[in-house]
Amino acid sequence: MRALPVLTSACLLSLTTACSSPAAPTLTVYVPAYLPDSLLVACSEPEWSRGGSYRELAALAIRRASALRDCNQQLQAGRAYQQQLRAGEGTVPGK
Repeated sequence: MRALPVLTSACLLSLTTACSSPAAPTLTVYVPAYLPDSLLVACSEPEWSRGGSYRELAALAIRRASALRDCNQQLQAGRAYQQQLRAGEGTVPGK
């Protein structure tokens, strides 16, 4: 019966030696990336006063289409900026 505690101690001792020489720690650098203020501006929505003629309704449709194009351009610029940041991942800023 005395062999079991000795054997258990020998196994536990061999397990603890694996932790005695840890590998070098990995240094993680966090670099915040902020979107430019021009990309954070809310998209405008043209308003229409109730009533009016078909001509005013057509003008509203044109203004809304223009606002939608502007908003899509803003989103495309944001996506391009994000792709630019992703392309630079793995580099250390300032070096």
